[in-house]
Amino acid sequence: MPSDVAPVSPSFAFRVEQPVVEVRLRHFLAQGHIVAGAVRSGTRVWVHVPGGATEAEVVEIVSHGEPVPEGEAGQPVGLLLRGGRTLARIARGTGVSDSPNYVDQPPPQVELTWQDYHGPEALEWLRTAPNGDDNAFASNRFHDTGNAIRFVEGLYAAGAARVIVNQENIVDEGGGDLYADALVVLLPQDPAARSRVVTVCKQESDREEGEVSSDAEWQTGDCVFLWWD
Repeated sequence: MPSDVAPVSPSFAFRVEQPVVEVRLRHFLAQGHIVAGAVRSGTRVWVHVPGGATEAEVVEIVSHGEPVPEGEAGQPVGLLLRGGRTLARIARGTGVSDSPNYVDQPPPQVELTWQDYHGPEALEWLRTAPNGDDNAFASNRFHDTGNAIRFVEGLYAAGAARVIVNQENIVDEGGGDLYADALVVLLPQDPAARSRVVTVCKQESDREEGEVSSDAEWQTGDCVFLWWD
């Protein structure tokens, strides 16, 4: 935030009370209370993460498990925010408002690391997971499991240290069939290999989102979470 801009009281303010969840690529669910004003779906807001305020779009508002068009002061709601990967820094106490200027100090930065994710090694799971239709992984993107396997093989060929299927994204479809739609890629230590892997992940993320992300968004972290709709 520029030093010559004074903090102001926003007409809308929201306080995050639960750890943020990246429900899909660059879509983060923040749960908490609206402490002032009101917000509607489609509104552009400012999220006050460590390092400065970052702009995001309120894609959806969830109240008691159901989407609602608007949330008002006093309501406990979830805000599905769409924006850059800096939204992963949202933590308990993070403020969301209609002003880019801080109204109070943001909480310490919390960023998910490789140790926060769990799941089976991707190639082994893809080659052995039961699925009668042979589309055990992100079928809207890969169509069949073989294409998903080739994508993961490409990540390893680029230098990925390890790739897992995120355990929380594995579901039982019934009849013994398993299905998943998210990978976590452990980035290598070697700078050249890391750059190659990040390039593959960024291209896939941009393809899924339909827009080009900033290179700066990919410079931190020891892993990449990839999710397909």
